[in-house]
Amino acid sequence: NAFKNSGINSLTLPATVKTVGKDAFNGCRDLKECHLAGVEYINERAFYDTGLERVYIECDDVLGIKSEAFAKSGNISLVVCKSYYHIPALAENAFDENVYADASLEVLEDCIRYYDAADGWKKFAHIGIISGINDVQVDVNAPVEYFNLQGMKVANPENGIFIRRQGGKTTKVKM
Repeated sequence: NAFKNSGINSLTLPATVKTVGKDAFNGCRDLKECHLAGVEYINERAFYDTGLERVYIECDDVLGIKSEAFAKSGNISLVVCKSYYHIPALAENAFDENVYADASLEVLEDCIRYYDAADGWKKFAHIGIISGINDVQVDVNAPVEYFNLQGMKVANPENGIFIRRQGGKTTKVKM
């Protein structure tokens, strides 16, 4: 109950924090976004009844997300999981049913098939690939431009996957 019902609105846990305790952020309705950089376990009701909209799991350290960890946090629209070497164990009721139905789960491209088959994770109806590109502005008269998957403009793209933008059309291309 360390931060239960507190007024925090954003959270970034450093790699030194290994466990989010039971009910740690329960009732934090102002909390909109959390970044978990080194957490191994997210315990029961850790983020229960929060205002969370976006959850970022930014490492391979997460081993388990326990029962109701994000329950009653029905505003979650995006869950990003950058775990590559193993898929974290996810309790079937870690998220509310509307989150499984409506939120986007974004994972690394090489891992999408594993999340799609993993218990808990496969409940997400919308599983996509982390693009790293947000809010790219499009000018209908623009020349061809290329961006890497982190959203950085690339002058001479070669050997990789890029986003090609020309006019009002944006496509993913492999060079």
